[in-house]
Amino acid sequence: MALVVPVCIAACSHDIAPISLPITVRLALLNQTADSVFVQMEGDESAFPGISRLAPSDSQCTELYASADSVPVEVHSWTNWATIYGSSWVYPLRHTAWEATVSSTGVTATSASTACSF
Repeated sequence: MALVVPVCIAACSHDIAPISLPITVRLALLNQTADSVFVQMEGDESAFPGISRLAPSDSQCTELYASADSVPVEVHSWTNWATIYGSSWVYPLRHTAWEATVSSTGVTATSASTACSF
């Protein structure tokens, strides 16, 4: 017990730096539909250069600037703006590289081992 108290004091005495927002996340979108698509950001999130008019069976990378610990990636049809293929969540505090896949059944996002190359 005598060893536990000094260890806890030492561990708790270090300053923890706050997170700097926004967090930059690299996102690759793979389009597996027969339609051109784009990504719409919500809330305080933004993307540069963004993903718009991504052709069928193509992929594109962008940087997301996230101000939250979870960010929705919502994919819409370019040819029919009323069509939303779906959304999936990326988690900037867990990983800084993500890969999202859009298909006729929806959108899935998984963490990626490497970042996109622009």
